[in-house]
Amino acid sequence: GKLDEPAWKKAPAVWLVPRSVNLSVTQAAQLKNEVRTKVKMLHDHDYFYFGFEAEEPETEIMNASAQRKNNDIDMWRDNGIEIFLAKNTESNHYQFIVTSAGRISDIRYGSNGAKGFSGFDARVRTVPDKAWTAEVRIPRKALPELTDVKTLIGNFTRHRVLRDKKVGTEYYIWSPGERNTQEYYGTIRLEAAPRTENLIPFPDFDGPVYHKRFMGRKGWGSAAPLLLDRETFVTGGSSLRLEGPSRSVRQNIAFKPNCRYKLSFFVRAEKLTAPGLKVIVRLGGEIPERTLYVMGDWKAGFSGTSPWTRLEYTFKTTPSFGRKFAPHFDFDIRTSKGICWIDHVELAELKEK
Repeated sequence: GKLDEPAWKKAPAVWLVPRSVNLSVTQAAQLKNEVRTKVKMLHDHDYFYFGFEAEEPETEIMNASAQRKNNDIDMWRDNGIEIFLAKNTESNHYQFIVTSAGRISDIRYGSNGAKGFSGFDARVRTVPDKAWTAEVRIPRKALPELTDVKTLIGNFTRHRVLRDKKVGTEYYIWSPGERNTQEYYGTIRLEAAPRTENLIPFPDFDGPVYHKRFMGRKGWGSAAPLLLDRETFVTGGSSLRLEGPSRSVRQNIAFKPNCRYKLSFFVRAEKLTAPGLKVIVRLGGEIPERTLYVMGDWKAGFSGTSPWTRLEYTFKTTPSFGRKFAPHFDFDIRTSKGICWIDHVELAELKEK
């Protein structure tokens, strides 16, 4: 349960976020990650492996019974994690539970439902006052639909329960929606998918910060200190918060003249007055046409109170650039009041057909 082997250190991670099912827009916009949870996955011909790293400053009062028997019907009530797997939305699906006390349960849902069927095992480890971890091994032969697949669907959840203490956020989840409903599962790829090159360094705002105002040597920069929020994010364990004097951030980009680009990002807002967040591409200045307002005209922006929302835009650069400054783009709320968060920024050149 230590997750200290080289394979785990190299494995990509996903982060769980607060579950927002049955909440209003305002309630969802107020959710925070009181603790952070990271999930990694490995696989070989015989097994699926999962590693959970769950921050927990209150390890002494985690509410999970060591006396509970494996496959107890009420195990889902304990402090623990869940893994849901399926081939597709029509197939059998599988649930695996591991509590912080090391008790386990597995359930197969479908025409031949069963409990305790898989022979999976798990090891847990607690780092006092800091975290607990779980290392899970699931035999692929117990999941016949998943023995030779290259993609499957699934979900990961965390149930945080403390003895005699109410937590602000009880459930964390990977793919939004009902945790155990296949239509809401995310896609898990066992082979690397072809990816369009992202031109953004540190798209998840998880890089090193220099002089309080710069992320990486060629990454994000601001006239004021960068505000990184570890309680509100979508990916990478942190987001950028625009608030107070820190109301804009810049990224220098080697844009090409007369080229089309696609920009996408997640945004969250709290009482952000109009015009709100603007995305501005500046191509060297000297003439007004070299300033592009990606979200529309100079008045257009994202405002109000909103939970995490993904936005996507395409734009085309001008035939020539000015020389007053390097080409770059800004996230900017300087003409508004309120708070805005940005996460998982992607910028890709669109090749002409």
